[in-house]
Amino acid sequence: MTKILYLVDGLPNGGLERQMSLLLKYLSPAWETHVVSLGDGPYHQVLLDQKTRVVVYNRRSRFDLIPVLQLYFEILRYKPDIIHTWGSLSSALVAPLCKVLHIFFIDGSIRYGSAPNRHFGRTKIALLLADHVVANSYAGLYAHQISLENASVIYNAIDPVRLELLKPRFNTQKDVMKVVMAGRIYDHKDFLTFFEAARRLNALEPGYWKFIAIGTGDEKDRESFLQLAEDLIAVGAIEFPQAGLEVLPYIKDANVGVLLNSIDPSNIKEGFSNSIMEYMACKLPVVCTDSGGNKELVLDGETGFVIPPEDLDFLIDKLLFLKEHPDISNRMGKMGCERVHSLCSIERMVSEYEAIYSQNLQSTKL
Repeated sequence: MTKILYLVDGLPNGGLERQMSLLLKYLSPAWETHVVSLGDGPYHQVLLDQKTRVVVYNRRSRFDLIPVLQLYFEILRYKPDIIHTWGSLSSALVAPLCKVLHIFFIDGSIRYGSAPNRHFGRTKIALLLADHVVANSYAGLYAHQISLENASVIYNAIDPVRLELLKPRFNTQKDVMKVVMAGRIYDHKDFLTFFEAARRLNALEPGYWKFIAIGTGDEKDRESFLQLAEDLIAVGAIEFPQAGLEVLPYIKDANVGVLLNSIDPSNIKEGFSNSIMEYMACKLPVVCTDSGGNKELVLDGETGFVIPPEDLDFLIDKLLFLKEHPDISNRMGKMGCERVHSLCSIERMVSEYEAIYSQNLQSTKL
């Protein structure tokens, strides 16, 4: 049986971790899998619940070498045929070792639509040493200047079990326009423009608009956001639910899904956004920033609108348009749902990964 070791930098609540656990959940039992993580988090329990073998070696600091040594001993003990990494640190740590031990190395660390500003050198070296590179968007490959000769783009998928949460979808407050934005609270996520749109629209039509901000991240960042939106919270124009690992119950009752990114060129860009994918699965029209791989998922004018970054007037204009044209809004939502079901099926994602595993193993035997 072919052994695959999955190596990840950590297991926080994020899109990367969701996609890795989803792949492991539906991968054929013909592959023997084992996960090693260099940090703990909520997805540790998710992996355990789905009977995935997982070991966590926590790094106490940037210069803590003990987890690195533990990782190397684990590789020597497990003797994998393939190592598939999901983070830049993981890739950098094992790339040279894979060459020495003749282990097929798949670098799956490209999860954004831009090259990193930090640790660019180690990322570049790991990608050059990889036997195969997998990104979740063409924007990511282009940003890293990687050709398709030894690389693949495999779009994210959505768990069919989660889709059961979408029935039925309805907005119980018929006289309220609900706008949702879900994403980690990072600099590149433009929650500030989202807040200001809520402020402007609530002033224009008091009580009609409800903005829902679902963000995971550092608790201090969350507290600072709560303070920035204090006036909106007081009048009920915005909510900050603690969604945990599952956001679909909050998304499915909204009218529009929004994902905004900062204009700052130093910030990272979207790869293949899990949030947008979930909006579309919930039949929401999408308004998103032209960032990274967003246009690979959202068809401007068909499944939503792709707008310039930090353009408040443009955002407000599109939200008002969707409110005033419910027939177009519904059509966009339905088209988006059809698109995400064809583009983001779990069967498609798993088969594409398994094809890479099989092809690469065959090439090593030649």
